Amino acid sequence: MSGTKIFLILISVLGAFLVLAKKIMELNFRENGDRSVNLILVFLLLISFLTIAGVTLSYNIQPTVKKIIPEKGERGNRGMRGNSGEGGKCGLKCNDNSCYRKILDHISNVYNIYCEINGLEKLKSGRHIENIYLKKKIKEMCNSSSFSNLQNLHGMHKLNLHGKNNTSKDKCDLNRDCGAYDYAFQKWTEWILIILKYKNGKMFLDSENMTDNNFNSMIDSVDIDDSLEINKKWIFDLGTTDCYKNETNSNCLSFIKILEPDDDKEVQKKIMSAFRKTDFYKFYSVYGVPDAFNESVRNLSTEKQKITKLRSPFEEIQEYDAWYWGAPEIAQPRVLNKCDATNDYKQINRPIDLDVDEDGKVKKNPKKIKIRFSNDYHHIWSNKKARQAKMNYIINSEVDKLSYVPNLQKGDKLVNIYRVKDFYDNSEKDTDFKMYKPLGDIIVPENDIYNKNENDENYPKYKQKINTRKSTNYLKNGPRLLNVLVSGPDLKPPKDFKLIYQSLRISGYRSGEEGYSVWRPIPPQGYVCLGDVFHISARGEKPNRNIIRCLPIECVEQISNVPQNYSFQTPNSVMDFNGSANVVVNGVGEIRDTDSIKYPNCKLYYNLNNQELLPKIIDNENSRNPDGTLKNKQVLDYQLSRLNLFRGSSSSSDSSIKFYKIKSEYIYDDSSFLTPRTDLSLVSKEKFSKDYSILKIYED
Repeated sequence: MSGTKIFLILISVLGAFLVLAKKIMELNFRENGDRSVNLILVFLLLISFLTIAGVTLSYNIQPTVKKIIPEKGERGNRGMRGNSGEGGKCGLKCNDNSCYRKILDHISNVYNIYCEINGLEKLKSGRHIENIYLKKKIKEMCNSSSFSNLQNLHGMHKLNLHGKNNTSKDKCDLNRDCGAYDYAFQKWTEWILIILKYKNGKMFLDSENMTDNNFNSMIDSVDIDDSLEINKKWIFDLGTTDCYKNETNSNCLSFIKILEPDDDKEVQKKIMSAFRKTDFYKFYSVYGVPDAFNESVRNLSTEKQKITKLRSPFEEIQEYDAWYWGAPEIAQPRVLNKCDATNDYKQINRPIDLDVDEDGKVKKNPKKIKIRFSNDYHHIWSNKKARQAKMNYIINSEVDKLSYVPNLQKGDKLVNIYRVKDFYDNSEKDTDFKMYKPLGDIIVPENDIYNKNENDENYPKYKQKINTRKSTNYLKNGPRLLNVLVSGPDLKPPKDFKLIYQSLRISGYRSGEEGYSVWRPIPPQGYVCLGDVFHISARGEKPNRNIIRCLPIECVEQISNVPQNYSFQTPNSVMDFNGSANVVVNGVGEIRDTDSIKYPNCKLYYNLNNQELLPKIIDNENSRNPDGTLKNKQVLDYQLSRLNLFRGSSSSSDSSIKFYKIKSEYIYDDSSFLTPRTDLSLVSKEKFSKDYSILKIYED
């Protein structure tokens, strides 16, 4: 709007105001001639006119002001960079493809067949199983090179959904020349049926977050039923009739025929009648799995032993190589092919292989063990808040009722339990020595002198032939005390575990959710396990046998003088071991340790390592002789005898408690083959010989 128009509007408004103000002033509101009311009304009128005029002007002036571009000033200093955002997470919907949807749809059909047999609610059209773990496995298979190669070789499909051959008169072989999807559908059919055969299999498929490891605790007593002969072998086929030859026959069965009823009710009735007569229907309508007929399970005396021994569905499934299609390399089983391994092993020219007697005859090869010193730990347990008591509290000078008091100190001193992490040496060429395992768990008193001070105190490190590897943050991976990891083909896991001590939370705070136990590994014949294992479990089950390794008995020697011990004993009063002072000592009904009634006392004996870092004898080239052998055998022997491993005992005198050390002569050291040779020299030669020079033609 132009300035002239605005001026005219203002004059008009002002004129209107003056006229109205004059009229108001002429009115008589009071008989005595008081004009105060008139003045107030004029003032209110003035405010109203000014408000209307201001709003009108602002709406007209604002667009013009917005178009004004201010003069640019000097550029300021750059601010601090913000924190990095969280990495994006690509869920199952990312990069969605037809392969993934096809296999999911097929799995839904298999799931619905099982539901049809057992009268359970089926998945509706377009719905799929919930389990994320299996969905990720489908993604891995679809994106794998093996599945892609199979498509290139044999195409997508040679069978239709009814099992009828689309390409030739002869049905293709699923394990040899069928399409890629035919093979994938068949494998997923078998895997889903294996899972569903277990009582809790359907619950697993319906759960989002369960993985293969969860199924180890989901095996039920009905799964070990071996009373029905039909359960002896897995059944994955609906019938024996070849559908690709005569699909119209009612005895020719397929998942689609059963799940999508025929319009002719009589035909569908015949199909379902034939279906109920099949071994497939009988097999999946009853409980019990084929592994229950295995003699190693069947001959066990108790139901608990049978449930523990019975293979989970994923132990069956993991025997299929297709299960690992697309899986990360570290998750795939490693297949080692050796021909006459014993003789080949002897022919390798290793330092300690050449062991001869006085007559010059080669002796039997000794056992070979490689070690790595490590202080890269998993924290297993702390006793700082591990005890719960039942106490009589005093409130207002009166004894209150018994109350549970958790988070009390367990034992006579503050300690922590650690387990050294496995170590995989990618630089190792011999596959027998790539994986390093611990010998047992360690116990460390809570004291700052055992803490690391810098990252350089982290071990293990790669040998100098590759590079130096720093472990994770030194503040988060345990104490500086060193333990030994072992590797080699002569090592074995324990065959079983013996319970030494157990503490389970059966009442009070977090009842049924907390528990821990001490286990003594039982070695195979001819072997020795050097340390006990601490296991965290609310149910008290045994630890995994694969977490530690046992050594051949000839590779160790017994040691004595193990003075340190840590006591789990029940305190004399509720105030002992960090108890509360506001309690009635030894009151009626009080329990000093509610979790350890069955095992009131236990001691952990251990040989505490000093806090010096001694792996330089292995990892530092300055600690070696010119031939690559170790310089200081005495220091190595001392370190091998003080590994912080512990032995548990529930009695004051236990003759079974023995401590061992590794004999240093059995430690296999191939570093002399890895060090550079110093007896070689380089001789420079002329790059181009004169015999081949073009200048040679001028010599004649």
